[in-house]
Amino acid sequence: MPRCPYATQGERLMRRSVRLATTALAVLAVLAGCGQGGSDPEPTASASSPAPLPTEEATIEGALPTLDQVPGASEVDFQCPKDEEKCAGSDAGHPFWAFSARLDSVGNPVDIERNGTTSAPNDVAVVNLNLLDDAEAARTFMAGLRKDQEPYDGTFEIPDQPVDGGGVVPASSGEGSLDDVTVQGLDGYLSSYRLDSAETGDPAQRVVSLLVGEGRVVVGVFVSMSAPGRDADAAEQLAQRLARDTVERLRKGAATFTQ
Repeated sequence: MPRCPYATQGERLMRRSVRLATTALAVLAVLAGCGQGGSDPEPTASASSPAPLPTEEATIEGALPTLDQVPGASEVDFQCPKDEEKCAGSDAGHPFWAFSARLDSVGNPVDIERNGTTSAPNDVAVVNLNLLDDAEAARTFMAGLRKDQEPYDGTFEIPDQPVDGGGVVPASSGEGSLDDVTVQGLDGYLSSYRLDSAETGDPAQRVVSLLVGEGRVVVGVFVSMSAPGRDADAAEQLAQRLARDTVERLRKGAATFTQ
């Protein structure tokens, strides 16, 4: 499987700068990644099973959320492929669509020092939909992204790491978990970890990546929330809700398409 550039916190992130990669644009590659494959026969629905996820590109794009479908969202950050300039660097290697929204902050985020600069964590939610060439390519794609989350399972302290282009992924520390998850009948994983302030050691941010898939389609959700003033489970709950609602819209779109 082709590898995308490695980025902050072990995610495959595109970034506007080499700082804390939790801006909305920075998380595209977490959920888009890279993938190739051949072709599998399309699944069909039975009377006792839900409709398979659609593979028509217009139907998939139509399942992205709107701003009012993201709880706590304050403004749209970007949409792909609509915002061509912001999405230009996201060479996923397969069709993908993304919607990113900024979330209302709660309390005063703890600044995290990175590379001699200090940037406040962004509260952001991203929903990303991927259409791979076949089911095997989708499984390989998801397995690669899950492997990137393994360093954040448990207590971690990760040193600076070089990235393509001469940049550096800043060191990070914290504690997290990586678990299997099922959302609306789709299997995948949920990675959830706490980032601590490099300056004070206090909890500064909660980062959640959730990926589930069926056939050629992979649904990804990324949520980042400033830790102070937030319930520890808030980011995970939001990620699961966005994933559940997105899968429901996909299934409804598939049913409409086949009528």
